[in-house]
Amino acid sequence: MQRPSHVNISSSAQDRESFRAQIKVALGLAIGNSPAQAHLALARLEPRVNLGDSEITALYFQARAVANIKARAIDEGFKAFELALEAARIHGEPALCGKILNNYGTAAVQDGRIDLAIACLEEALEKYQNRGSSRTVALLSLAEALFAAGDLQRTAVVLRAFHTIQSENSARTPTESYEHLYYRLAASAVGIPVGLMLPDKALLRMSYDPSLLDLGFARREDWLIGPLVEAFCIFYEHEDRRDEHDTLLTRGVNALSSLDNSLHLGIRVARLGTAHQLARVSTLMSRQCAGSSRLLRSHKNLFDSFIVARRQTADRARDLGLLAAREFARAGRPFMQALALEAAGFAEEAQEVRGRCGARTEAMRLRWTGEPVQRRLATSLTERESEVAQLVVGGSTNRTIALRLGISERTVHRHCESIFAKLGIHSSRQLSAALAGISKSE
Repeated sequence: MQRPSHVNISSSAQDRESFRAQIKVALGLAIGNSPAQAHLALARLEPRVNLGDSEITALYFQARAVANIKARAIDEGFKAFELALEAARIHGEPALCGKILNNYGTAAVQDGRIDLAIACLEEALEKYQNRGSSRTVALLSLAEALFAAGDLQRTAVVLRAFHTIQSENSARTPTESYEHLYYRLAASAVGIPVGLMLPDKALLRMSYDPSLLDLGFARREDWLIGPLVEAFCIFYEHEDRRDEHDTLLTRGVNALSSLDNSLHLGIRVARLGTAHQLARVSTLMSRQCAGSSRLLRSHKNLFDSFIVARRQTADRARDLGLLAAREFARAGRPFMQALALEAAGFAEEAQEVRGRCGARTEAMRLRWTGEPVQRRLATSLTERESEVAQLVVGGSTNRTIALRLGISERTVHRHCESIFAKLGIHSSRQLSAALAGISKSE
């Protein structure tokens, strides 16, 4: 990736504000999982980027970085983050630098080096010494990174600092704002497993609040729902509350439109979900793990390991699990390494890995196994899926289908994902031929 070479943007305050607003729109598209649209918007802006304007350069490359990450172009995304950070340091505004560091670190937690993630997030926290909400976000991002790295004690320290700030805010403002509730959702996703493993009853008490689930689902944000549902599922499995677990897992799967920040929940579905859930989530997993990232491929290998085990092919399941475990170990993700070792049948070794991270309980041990599934996932369409498929073949848009069938566009989107997964296709252009193939086989 090369820097834009253009330098002809007007320097007037009005033009700069307009340009800044357009970059913000592109960033919003990327964050909203529309990276293709974000790239188009940024391509229109590129001829006007002035590399002599460090603030605009930083904002532009930050948006480009996020768009690349969302498009699974991980290496290109990290290169763009480096350019954005370089420009932000030249600009010298702590808030801008801190925001880019936070976004860079968060991306690295999911897709890159964990040491890079922690370094970025610790620096971001320093930039936000006296900034309320920004400092809170940095604390939560750092807690997520430290947990991914297996540092339970430091994660707990950071989470306690977060809750201290929350308590101080509550004392000043008795009515809790949505912003603060939103932070509590993110904190619970980390606080529940950490509280269970240490064990830390006080931290667990602050983190475990089932009413937060309704709030999370109401927001309909995949990146938040997935980790939150996974944390509560960990708690229910530890407490052997299978019915509550399965009900929540179904609710979580139905709410997801992607596995962005929700790969762990996708792996749980591979282990414990129904055959119908597997058909849908396998499509989301393949889409999320596309690209060149070895870390993402290891998530897919672990996902496949659990599915293969449920197909009663033990040797292949062990091989996939060990392959994932080695890559997670290399990437510094000990809890994922332990999960992969368990998938491969090495439960004692998995517990040793968690013990080295400071876990004093077996809270993360896999207590349940899923029902066996067929060698091939179900391919028969439901009556409603058949209706949707025929309308898609006829050229109807999702909106038209939703109006005709009296359902939401989101539901139509879910039906299409399930149809594609069952038929082994990737787009509506392939649907006509796939349906014709079913008719012939019948």
